[in-house]
Amino acid sequence: MASYTPLANLRTGRCSNTAEVRLLRFWEAQNIRKGGELMSLDMLLLDEQVTLPLSIFSDRLRFSACHLIILSLKQSTLIQGTVNAARLDTYRELFVEGSVYSLSGFDVTRSDNKFRLSDAPVSIRFTDGTV
Repeated sequence: MASYTPLANLRTGRCSNTAEVRLLRFWEAQNIRKGGELMSLDMLLLDEQVTLPLSIFSDRLRFSACHLIILSLKQSTLIQGTVNAARLDTYRELFVEGSVYSLSGFDVTRSDNKFRLSDAPVSIRFTDGTV
């Protein structure tokens, strides 16, 4: 059985360990001030070690605010992930909402307070070496 790093244990810098995450949702982030220019693919990732009610994954993963509050209370189990626009061709077709991924070779950065999607102090940024 593989050993995974919990999201709560991530620290800023390049992560050489592996994190097992469930992709909850992803969407394209566009800059409306620049005519809708594509900036990135943003996502919410959940630590796969967390047990959730099955209903959270029904109806194309449209979960209620109540579920989000429960997830937010579990420190750093819900984290934002970002794929830079320049790397979209590499990753976009690989993502399936609700699927579990083992990620390694990603950067861990401080969460941007202006665009923060979760209470986690850090976020995951995909690099050319992320697998």
